[in-house]
Amino acid sequence: MESSLLVALSKLSCGSKLIESFFKNEEISQRLKVDLYQKFRGSFTELAQNSVAYFCILAVYPILNIGDKEQLCYELLESMDSWTVHKHAHSLIKALSLDIFKYDSKNWRQVIFRDMKKRELFSSLITEPNDKANKKRKVPDSVLQITKKN
Repeated sequence: MESSLLVALSKLSCGSKLIESFFKNEEISQRLKVDLYQKFRGSFTELAQNSVAYFCILAVYPILNIGDKEQLCYELLESMDSWTVHKHAHSLIKALSLDIFKYDSKNWRQVIFRDMKKRELFSSLITEPNDKANKKRKVPDSVLQITKKN
């Protein structure tokens, strides 16, 4: 699919949800996600200007490596005046830490690495099975007898 069609699709609410779910789906390979990100490169300003399409930026950001995140931030900073007038601009600036990036990119890198480390540590906690939650509740015999009679 061409980049212009992807951008047009992302400006529609259903298209934005579709692209967002593609980036968030853990069953889709990282390679396919990066390939789709490559098609969006150069169009992030246009996505940031749209109140629906900016969700695609929020969805793609976590899967990127630090170099691609930096490139994305540079692209958005170059055109910051054109999209910061929109209501959703504050949440985009906060999610990407653009305010830190604008003034000190070295500090931004440290913040990003720290956040990536936190996610990595907490993801292992979340993915570990909870023994109590996995145990089946035993149904009392009295309840089984009542259900068999009916």
